[in-house]
Amino acid sequence: MKSRTFISITIPFIGYYFINKELSKKYPDFPKNQLPKESKLQNYIQRSNDKYFAYTDIFKTQVHSNSIDEVSTKFLNSPGISNLIVESNSINTNDNTITTSPSTILNSQIIKTIQSKNAHSTIISWYWNPNYSIVSFFEKLSSYGYPWRLMNGGIHEILLVKSKEQDGIIDIYFSTAHQYNDKRDGKLIPNWVQSLHRNYARIILYLATKE
Repeated sequence: MKSRTFISITIPFIGYYFINKELSKKYPDFPKNQLPKESKLQNYIQRSNDKYFAYTDIFKTQVHSNSIDEVSTKFLNSPGISNLIVESNSINTNDNTITTSPSTILNSQIIKTIQSKNAHSTIISWYWNPNYSIVSFFEKLSSYGYPWRLMNGGIHEILLVKSKEQDGIIDIYFSTAHQYNDKRDGKLIPNWVQSLHRNYARIILYLATKE
């Protein structure tokens, strides 16, 4: 009985270990300071007095295509991204767009879409619905000594850039950053939860770019 319990507990951890290993190999961490100049992410994650973006995870891949528009549309309609947005005629413009998510727990919006001949940058923000008091619950626990807190929300950037080295290749950078209240106490979500979020972002990138 004890051996069965041990096996039941360890199998998921072993499985996640190998999944994490494969995803990390396929989509390694990409340095933020090496993002192309077309990236607009840094404009939206500047630290303020009451909030800050504690970390940014960036992953890169390439696809064979001559159409940035087609790749962008496919990404926006992929699992994990399409649920954050709803159909909008203004998605493919250079104007700010406010697009409410159909989710009742999350509020999200496309806050900027910038296009040029050779690059697209789409910035999506998401935040927990304040009516659910999810963040305030963890903030209260944190004030009582709980070692972690929940992020308020975050920013995604989907950056598509035509490769300068190869024709018919588009470089895709998927960035995700979590925004917290700036209490300056170092309390964030646990490392293992951060790992889950990184791999979730990698899966989103995989699903959005698979042939």
